[in-house]
Amino acid sequence: MNKFMKKIPFLLFLILILSSCGSPSTSSSSLEYSSQTSSLDATSSSSLSSNESSSEKESSTLNSSSSISVHEHTFSDKYEHDEVYHWYSSTCGHEETEEKKPHVFNSVVTNPTFEEGGHTTYTCTECGYSYEDDKTNPLEHNYSKKLSFDDKTHWYACTDLGYEHLKKDEKPHTFNSKVTQPTYENKGYTTYTCKYCEYTYVGNETDVLKHNYSNTLTYDDKTHWYACTDLGYEHLKKGEASHIFNSKITQPTYENRGYTTYSCRSCTYSY
Repeated sequence: MNKFMKKIPFLLFLILILSSCGSPSTSSSSLEYSSQTSSLDATSSSSLSSNESSSEKESSTLNSSSSISVHEHTFSDKYEHDEVYHWYSSTCGHEETEEKKPHVFNSVVTNPTFEEGGHTTYTCTECGYSYEDDKTNPLEHNYSKKLSFDDKTHWYACTDLGYEHLKKDEKPHTFNSKVTQPTYENKGYTTYTCKYCEYTYVGNETDVLKHNYSNTLTYDDKTHWYACTDLGYEHLKKGEASHIFNSKITQPTYENRGYTTYSCRSCTYSY
């Protein structure tokens, strides 16, 4: 468009020369046309001046734009992360991030104990993100195959060091009983033994048996006593005592000598 406007004065000049070479009758119209042409020249010149001014402004605007600096994002020095990646987020107010990188993990195994289960801790070596996985159950205690007991219950005792106080399947005793009859030497009693463990105790004691003795005194030349009538215990004596005698004098006669008869006051022994 600017090139065309620059050619307008030349075209008008060419038209003017051609019109002056015509008939005299056309001079009046030529002058009129010349006046119009002058007016057009002024208009074209004004338009060209305006266009040149506009072009200068556009050039000035372009030069001004080329001097504007490009924005550079700033980023945090602390990682953000999700379960798969970590990255640096912008701190300049723009939703920009540096390239997301996958985690690089180290693993640490925590073995199970009797109180807590085990697990593996995975920790990213670059951003510190960590999580736990590969979880296992707490350790199971070991118990004796032989029952332990007290006077009330029995149980399987834990054999793990430091956990001996733990009991499994603790239950009260269930007893069988066996009666031991008394003898002349020992008391009688009942033995109670648990059906399941080795706990036992003795109860219901009774006195030893009492011997039976004759109601008639047995004697020899020195003492008398009540003899035991129990088989095998006939040697036992009860109430043994020395004789206490009464005496009876028998006077002599012409035929027999006199003598004194000594008779025990308690038994029938005499001499």
